Amino acid sequence: MALPFSLLCTFLSWILIIMIIKPNDIDSIPLVVYERGNVFGRRNVAVILSSLLTICLFATSSWTKDAFGDISIISLCFVAFMFGSGILTEVDFNSLSWHTLILVGGGNVLGKAVETSGLLEYLSDAIMISLPLNYPWVSLFCILMFCGSIATFISHTVAAIILMPIIARIGVSLAIPEVVVVGSAFASKYLYLST
Repeated sequence: MALPFSLLCTFLSWILIIMIIKPNDIDSIPLVVYERGNVFGRRNVAVILSSLLTICLFATSSWTKDAFGDISIISLCFVAFMFGSGILTEVDFNSLSWHTLILVGGGNVLGKAVETSGLLEYLSDAIMISLPLNYPWVSLFCILMFCGSIATFISHTVAAIILMPIIARIGVSLAIPEVVVVGSAFASKYLYLST
């Protein structure tokens, strides 16, 4: 669903960059040559194979759930291999954006807690009682305003992790789940950035 929107935004961004930078301002672009070692060295092959294995495990996570549990364990195995084998160093470890990782990890834990505690069902039932379900577009407007309000005060990532399971369930009740979920994602992102 996001492919047409992404293509349109990429094209519009390209036009904006062309208008701002004006590529006719320079006569030529200097040639930059990077010296590369062996592309198929042991290190590069190890990175490529472990990355492909991790992607395959992500894609088949519903089948390997009994072996790995949550999908984050697959990510942790990849990180442990990269640092444990010496492919990534202590300098790489210290240069990671830890505040972003903690924000995303904390949001995932919070979302999982809301889902497993039964709070998700309670909240969605309470919200559906207060929505005018006979008027789906009015309900959609109320949901979008609610998502935007929540995303104003907390990170849009955490808001999406917490709210999307509730929003999806409400969208199914309204018989327009795609519109409700995609609209809520855009509302959370846009209103968060505009504050």
